[in-house]
Amino acid sequence: MPQVMNVNRNVCAQCGAVMPPAALVCPGCGHQHPPPYAVAPAAFAPATSGAYRSLSGLSTAVVILLGVNLLNTLYSLALEWRGYGMMGQLANGAHVDEGLRTSLGGLMEMAGNLEIGLTVITAIVFLTWVYRAHKNLDSLRVGALEYSHGWAVGWFFVPIMNIVRPKQVLDEIWEGSEAPGNSMITGVWWACWILSGVLSRVAGAMATANAEPSSFVTMFQMLMVDSLLVLGSGAAAITIVIAIQKGQAAKAARLSRPAYQ
Repeated sequence: MPQVMNVNRNVCAQCGAVMPPAALVCPGCGHQHPPPYAVAPAAFAPATSGAYRSLSGLSTAVVILLGVNLLNTLYSLALEWRGYGMMGQLANGAHVDEGLRTSLGGLMEMAGNLEIGLTVITAIVFLTWVYRAHKNLDSLRVGALEYSHGWAVGWFFVPIMNIVRPKQVLDEIWEGSEAPGNSMITGVWWACWILSGVLSRVAGAMATANAEPSSFVTMFQMLMVDSLLVLGSGAAAITIVIAIQKGQAAKAARLSRPAYQ
């Protein structure tokens, strides 16, 4: 076992002579000493902040669910386009088979119910992902955070504040994760989602307020724009999830290297 000098008093391990402070070579016998062992800084992901947990599995689940949602939205968009054409024919005085209208209505109802179920499941998994991604910021040595881990999810449910806070939470996660890519994608994601919600409500109100074919033409136009916004929001969300997962994995690997210990 190599000899080391006393770290409390600079004493030569070879001859026992007291050496000058910080000296590595004994002036008496010429024995050369290795540097004294230093106290290492805190290890990566100290116990007080919780260990880093990979987002890989959750990210995959979120991306798959978002992809299924996008497919259902594409199907809804095709139905809305068909409905727009039918209502346009009715508005122009043309005859449209009642059976086709009834069939279209049934398909749209089925797609809408599927959308509700997918949205609930996706929201649960996505919010779980948000919580873990935000909690990982502690072990990634981000420092002081503006939002707690609980409120990173909680703000999604607070009226009025849920118009702005979710986007800010994702911005905090993006920045702390050092995600690759342009951070403006979070703004695209949230803007498309908010506008989609507004349009779907307005379109739904139009359907019940006026049964004239011309009203339904406008409604279907709005529904198609709504679907396009949902597609944009979903695509942006997939990009965000993948980028943050990659950013956190790369940063965790970098911080776990000996140079950072």
